[in-house]
Amino acid sequence: EPGAPFNDKNTLTADPYKKQYVYGTWQLLKDVLPTDDSIIPVQFFYSDTFFVRTHNKGKTWEPARAIYKIRDDVTLLVAAGIDPDTTDIFGAQNIGHQIVVLPDGRLVNVSQARFSIPGPDFYARTIIRSFDKGDTWEQTATIIPSTTNGGFVSRDFELFLGSGGTVDNTVRAADSIPDIAVNRTNGFMYVVWQDVDPTFSFIGVFISMSRDGGDTWSDHITVGGGDLTPDLFLSFAQLPAVHVADDGTVGVLFFDDRNDILCPDLSLTNEDNPECFTVLEDGSVKAGPLDQDWFFKTYDPDLNLIAEHRVTPESFDLRQAPIARGYFPGDYVNCSSTDNDFVCALTLTDNLGLFVRGNPPDDVLAFEDDNRQDMVFVRIRGESVCNFEHTLDTYEAQLAEAEINIPKKEQKKRLKFLEERFEAACDNDD
Repeated sequence: EPGAPFNDKNTLTADPYKKQYVYGTWQLLKDVLPTDDSIIPVQFFYSDTFFVRTHNKGKTWEPARAIYKIRDDVTLLVAAGIDPDTTDIFGAQNIGHQIVVLPDGRLVNVSQARFSIPGPDFYARTIIRSFDKGDTWEQTATIIPSTTNGGFVSRDFELFLGSGGTVDNTVRAADSIPDIAVNRTNGFMYVVWQDVDPTFSFIGVFISMSRDGGDTWSDHITVGGGDLTPDLFLSFAQLPAVHVADDGTVGVLFFDDRNDILCPDLSLTNEDNPECFTVLEDGSVKAGPLDQDWFFKTYDPDLNLIAEHRVTPESFDLRQAPIARGYFPGDYVNCSSTDNDFVCALTLTDNLGLFVRGNPPDDVLAFEDDNRQDMVFVRIRGESVCNFEHTLDTYEAQLAEAEINIPKKEQKKRLKFLEERFEAACDNDD
């Protein structure tokens, strides 16, 4: 219904320093109503950032409330180079909210900001912060600077050409929605996102970091994308997730198509070459695979590359994914850690050899019984926590680099935590 609210992309964060607190955040998306009194005159849609909190481990919850309205953030508009007096704004939206807690107690809520304007929309990763456990929030968002260009998704041009234009699928992955992680020792923050590189050469995964609690951010670096495929095209990287292990190692998960082989001749049929395409009578296509692999890269706290791990021993076929406004591997993947090991949840398609079809019209609900993909888990080994000298040294080195004021109490608690993990996991007599 016009004006009906839509709640999207909720996340939940347990406070590791005030363990009775848990925070939830999401966007509430609305069509514009005649009674709206936004400072920025938007014409079609907007979203408000919502927040909910418990301070007794979930026994009771405070009423949900809007904590930030992008449609009222004129300062953000100015920073984006948009003049509302001369530019029509069709929509103002924040999406993909996540909260992390820094060791000085502040809450940082990241999301993607989008202004829909004539021509290309404005996209950016932004943060708002709370310094009082969520009682109040900044009303001016901070932009995480980048020269990437938002709003682009990868498109299966090969299938489009091989099917004679009958099937035109995109990949519905993360778009440019961010993922965020924090180093619980020194408060360094890391944000990753998927976007088009500044030269418009490939869709890639990028990362930026902040040492000072979000006041300033580093120039982004490319994590994935831009590798040469066997056909000498630049690979596309998508759907990133980031996390920080206890020893400060930064890990980023993503998938890309660097191992994909194109159909050698689009005039061939699938019977002539298994990498090619045959259009069937019902409009679906018997198609060769669109091979993807998951990769995991590790970095030191300053984002110097340590290693890259191929997570999938065999490629999976993205064309076997469910079709929901494009190939949909699911845009909720994530990583956590146990000690210095990373543990990630991701999706893999089942290579069932099913025919590929286009996206159904918006007014058609599509159901099927095929198990097209599964959620799987992977563990990437890090430095053993039993190497206590390594863990202790990295802790002390990280703490010495902290640029935020971390209470002495939290510093001692962190060291005690590491010591208890060591004692629980290792034989001290060995």
